[in-house]
Amino acid sequence: MNLSPRWREALWWGEVGPSHEALFAWARESGYIILTADLDFSRLLALTGSKGPSVILLRLAYPEPPEALGPVLETLSRFGQALEEGAIGRHPPPPPSPLGAG
Repeated sequence: MNLSPRWREALWWGEVGPSHEALFAWARESGYIILTADLDFSRLLALTGSKGPSVILLRLAYPEPPEALGPVLETLSRFGQALEEGAIGRHPPPPPSPLGAG
């Protein structure tokens, strides 16, 4: 995926390691953001209690290029600083909680 020059190149997870845990550790140590449709990475972030790596969680019907490029660039643009510091971003944002209504 061709991202803004401000951001590093994109790598497929298979180039990094054989497991989610290996990719998670590598991304944290290397300063990369994980872009995924897989809920395991946000779970790993919560379980480890670490500040990183950041995770962009794509909840799209087709979370692959070229359909994902626009949402990814929008998320990077809107939440870039937070993602550089350690965050979970989701696109599209979750719907409002029914518990907060009324």
